Amino acid sequence: MKLSLKLKFNLVFVAIFGVGLLVSAWLAQALLYRSAREETLQDARILMETAGAARSYTSEQLVPLMQPLMAERFLPQSVPSYAATENLARLRTRFPEFAYKEATLNPTNPRDRASDWEADVIQKLKDDPQSTEFIGERSTPSGPALYIARAIRINDGACLACHSTPSAAPAPMLARYGPDNGFGWQLHDVVGAQIVSVPADVPLERAHLLLRTFMLSLLAVACAGCMTPMPLSSRPSRSARPSGTPADATRSSTSTVLPGGTRSRLSAGSDAVDESGVSAALSAQRVPFT
Repeated sequence: MKLSLKLKFNLVFVAIFGVGLLVSAWLAQALLYRSAREETLQDARILMETAGAARSYTSEQLVPLMQPLMAERFLPQSVPSYAATENLARLRTRFPEFAYKEATLNPTNPRDRASDWEADVIQKLKDDPQSTEFIGERSTPSGPALYIARAIRINDGACLACHSTPSAAPAPMLARYGPDNGFGWQLHDVVGAQIVSVPADVPLERAHLLLRTFMLSLLAVACAGCMTPMPLSSRPSRSARPSGTPADATRSSTSTVLPGGTRSRLSAGSDAVDESGVSAALSAQRVPFT
């Protein structure tokens, strides 16, 4: 079976393109997942900064205004960690895939108590004081999760007014939470960690979506290339022969009636009549003088 030139070209093109497509898919998947992972971590950092802003706003502006009321009853809204947690909880209505927690080893509020894996993260932050954040992955019942954590360090001595000893704590706070939790903190000590976690399938879904778009675009280009007809090779045209030759031009002839009924044929390619023939015809018609 003899294959046409176009078919041979298409077969070679498809083979080369198939190998290139596999290599491109492998490289693109790794790059796209890395990019999607960094994008997700950047979103988590933005949420972390949002929580930090809520903490700063509460401690700098709300606490001084609420301080006179604290003598009669304890207001949890005056606690920076409580304000940050409540703000991020409302933000989760727009971004439900992200979770925020201020995990603490010895918290005042029981809801902030660190779980086993969170306690391990806090310990890693304590072991590395120079570290500003810790990024990791863990297994959950719903699948792998990606998280970012930052240390909660006691750098403000005002925090020890409520967390040093039960005797120094406000009475309304003791009445609300009791004297057993949230005490014994030390200045510059790491007591917990701000943790933002997100399911690992979020960056995976982003990477897969981009990969599908990229691969479909390549396939569309390949199909368009296979369907494009190949230009036919042009043969050199025969050189034109000089005009006026019997092979290239057909002579048209006209007949001229001479005196005596003699016809002289004029060629279309010639502008003269055979003079000998004309002279003979005229001599035959000449009348002699008497």
